[in-house]
Amino acid sequence: MQPLVSIVIVTWNRKNGVINLLRSIQNNTYKDVEVIVVDNHSTDGTVKEIRSNFPWVKLIVMPDSSYGACEEFNMGFANAIGKYIAVLDDDSTLPPNWIENAVKKFEGEPEDVAVLATKIVEPSGLSWPSKDKMNKEFYCGFFSGAGTIIRRSALKKTRGYPKEYFIFGNEDELAAQFLSKGYKIKYFPEVTTYHRFGSEYRKSSSRLAKKVFYYYMRNRLWTIWMHESRGRLVKKTIGHLYILLKSFKIWVCYNLCQGIN
Repeated sequence: MQPLVSIVIVTWNRKNGVINLLRSIQNNTYKDVEVIVVDNHSTDGTVKEIRSNFPWVKLIVMPDSSYGACEEFNMGFANAIGKYIAVLDDDSTLPPNWIENAVKKFEGEPEDVAVLATKIVEPSGLSWPSKDKMNKEFYCGFFSGAGTIIRRSALKKTRGYPKEYFIFGNEDELAAQFLSKGYKIKYFPEVTTYHRFGSEYRKSSSRLAKKVFYYYMRNRLWTIWMHESRGRLVKKTIGHLYILLKSFKIWVCYNLCQGIN
């Protein structure tokens, strides 16, 4: 008997994206799946579309849109019953063999491998990891929430995504939790996730750019302060503050250019 895979998706006003993702899941060769979509009170018709055309989806609709993605993902995790939990962005799509190949790989891994991180590809080309590592299997200290599969038994030993992070940078903290408990994270290049978060989304969302800048930088500092050893804490903090200032300059220049245009 094949193991059940729970797929957890959080969405908010991205109807077209999440519908494309659900169709790609529907077209996958592996059928022993449950799909859980947590909707953050969308107003673009997402809920109606899912209920009408994807009745097999377990849909959780939040009472209002004040909830953060971390809390919503945790809600999805709590409702998942599969041996493995796939974590996907609502702007990702999967090739037909994504689930089958991920499960086959995971079934051959020892119990201390908690996470399989997939190759993430954007419309503009490869986004993660770097070109020199893109086709090599290796252990790593992080994963991308755009397309990852997690062993549920290992996830249950963590607190999941930190609710206080709200959104962005939460994968780094969960990865640190796994590593601190002796688990491993493995990058597996034979499974590719197509991620739409590229030029199309960046052009249309300065609001999103502001959120990414604030939440990711703040949350990354929190992760450093929670998990780094005393000997590396100061060095890591200074390094991240340098990146923060550099990114701030880039962000200011970008917005000035947008204003000129």
